[in-house]
Amino acid sequence: MGMGMGMAKIPIRSSYTSTSTSTSNGLGRLGLGLLLLPLLLQVQVEVGLCGGGGVVVENQNEKRLYIWPMPSDVRHGIAPNTTTLFVPNDFHLVTQYPDVSGILKDAFARLLTIINLPHTSSLLLLLLQGLNVVISSTDEQLIYGVDESYNLSIPQPDSGNPAVYAYLQAKTVYGALHGLQTFSQLCQYNFKSKTIEVNKVPWTIIDQPRFSYRGLLIDTSRHYLPLPVIKTVIDSMAYAKL
Repeated sequence: MGMGMGMAKIPIRSSYTSTSTSTSNGLGRLGLGLLLLPLLLQVQVEVGLCGGGGVVVENQNEKRLYIWPMPSDVRHGIAPNTTTLFVPNDFHLVTQYPDVSGILKDAFARLLTIINLPHTSSLLLLLLQGLNVVISSTDEQLIYGVDESYNLSIPQPDSGNPAVYAYLQAKTVYGALHGLQTFSQLCQYNFKSKTIEVNKVPWTIIDQPRFSYRGLLIDTSRHYLPLPVIKTVIDSMAYAKL
């Protein structure tokens, strides 16, 4: 999607720090994950992952982008050239990726458990019908140096074709996993209308890890942690693209 007038650009160096399997379900997963984000931020600062610079913004409202960590390059619509899309109950995944091991399918199922709260939808609303995922390589070997970059775009609705799809492009399935997490953070639940919204459309997000080797230490030898707590930490690592 071409970038022209009505777009805001927020450049920042990405600090997302290894993809992991999400194991629990429900809204509690997201809540507990968000509670652990300050801890993850503190860890990143202490080991020097966040770097200098910070977010470059043109006004205070731009700080209200709830994307963690902030991608390398973010562009979104600004008023009056912006649209709000609504996620329908039949939101679905579109892909030609063979997904032999089921990594992408499982990741999309986890995405739905995050965003698919009980909500309403109407044909009168501008609907975001689904997510089209294009992955260049079928190699699913997870090794040091694997390409984890992704491009995520959500276009403006076309008057001639009201069906809108988000597009996620990645070289490997692991980049697509990060893109799915970013997409989930663009979806917001409106408690008044009971709808799931994606605001500030159109979106174009380009991102990749700042560091190729990332991790989080859990010292269970001196501090016993119940298995459910460890699973929650793993979920939080996935939310933060660790």
